[in-house]
Amino acid sequence: MEVFRAVMLSGTVKGAGALMHISQPAASKLLALAERHAGLRLFERVRGRLIPTQEAHQLYPEIEAVWKSMEKARSVTRELAAPRGGSLRIASTARFCTFLLPQAATALYATFPQLSIHVDMVMPHLVTDAVARGMCDIGLEMLPTAHPELEVVRTLHCGLVCVMPEGHRLARRKVVKAEDLRTERLIALSQAPPFGHLLEQVYGGQMQGIRVDLEVTSGTVACWFAQAGAGIALLDAPTAAGGAFKGLVVRPFSPSPRIPVQILRGKHRSMTPAAREFCEGFERLWKQHVAPVRR
Repeated sequence: MEVFRAVMLSGTVKGAGALMHISQPAASKLLALAERHAGLRLFERVRGRLIPTQEAHQLYPEIEAVWKSMEKARSVTRELAAPRGGSLRIASTARFCTFLLPQAATALYATFPQLSIHVDMVMPHLVTDAVARGMCDIGLEMLPTAHPELEVVRTLHCGLVCVMPEGHRLARRKVVKAEDLRTERLIALSQAPPFGHLLEQVYGGQMQGIRVDLEVTSGTVACWFAQAGAGIALLDAPTAAGGAFKGLVVRPFSPSPRIPVQILRGKHRSMTPAAREFCEGFERLWKQHVAPVRR
């Protein structure tokens, strides 16, 4: 399993050996043994590189999930053998990692100075999976879908905001309205899956008659383009909270839907004191930095 994963990550036997801290011949022998045991041809050899077969591509997500579970088991074992204040594993999308999650996680050290925190930044559809599988203690997800193995710890709501460079004509407005964007170069989330589903649910009819000039795959990337002067970014409020992007002004967008955000945990797993404190701290930050921008 280790050699297969290493080859998938590096693309060569030599690279796999370096990742595993073994020689290239040893890695080559392990890979051949892995293929024999699996009864599958996992790689095609093409001009010194290993090209994954279709079977390898299908197998890799399952191996990666098992690998993460093993990593967590090793981490828990170390914690039990030499307690340092416990651990907290959080799965989140990028939008919460610009300001809210770093602030909430850092604040925990005031109460739990020896706490070990692991943040797994993943694609939106992988948050529930990570928490349901027990690979993470807490998950942060926008537009969540119900899952039988998950329990909602907190439900928060946010709206849309417009993000623009300082000095922009709309920066003087308290609220930016849909009609204000008709003459602006607009940056928005990509309509390609899975973001198209998000765009449809969140923006809906608000975007009728407004041309999107630039599509990107996340709110964070939209802010980077706005910093470069590419246009005005229309995105969810959490991404731009706390003045995380220097030189940008954030204004509420109207009309804006009420977008649900949930903090999730495994239904059959008890919450540690650190997890409870994190949820309370995250909600306090939300009320301070996200809720005020709703209109």
